[in-house]
Amino acid sequence: MMQAARLPMPLLGALLFAVLMLRIPSASVHSRMNLGYVWMNHAVARNDAQAQSAALRIFEPLADGETEHNREARRTVGHLYLLQHNEEKAIATWQAMHEGRDMVGELHGWANKSKREGNDAAALQWYRRAIALSAGDQWEEAIWLRLT
Repeated sequence: MMQAARLPMPLLGALLFAVLMLRIPSASVHSRMNLGYVWMNHAVARNDAQAQSAALRIFEPLADGETEHNREARRTVGHLYLLQHNEEKAIATWQAMHEGRDMVGELHGWANKSKREGNDAAALQWYRRAIALSAGDQWEEAIWLRLT
C-alpha cells in the first residue's frame, strides 16, 4: 500500500499564500507594501543602502496610478529618496502627487516636531523641503512666516 506524499507545512503555507495572492489582487498589493515597509524600517534602523534599494524596488512599481495604494507608495518612495540624500527626486516624486498639499502639511509637521525637540537644523531642513514642494502655493507664505 502506497502512502500519499506529504508536503512540509512551510511549503504548504507558501503554496496557500501564492494561491490567495493570485485570487485576491488587492491582498498582493498589501503584502508587497508590507514587505516594502519591512525593508524600509530595516534601512532606517541600520542605515543599510541595500535595504533602501530593496524597498525602492518594491515601492516604485506601485507608485504609478491614482489609487490610495499608489499615493501611499509615492509618499514612501519620496521618503526613501530622502534616506538616499536625494532631495530633488524626493520633491519631484511628491510633486507628482495630486495630494501635494497633504505632503506639505506632513513635512511641516516633521519640521515642527524637530523644532519642539530642539533640533533647529533638522527643522530648517524640513521647512525648506516643504517650501520647495509648495512653490507658488498658499502654503509657501505660511511656511516662510513660520521661519521668521
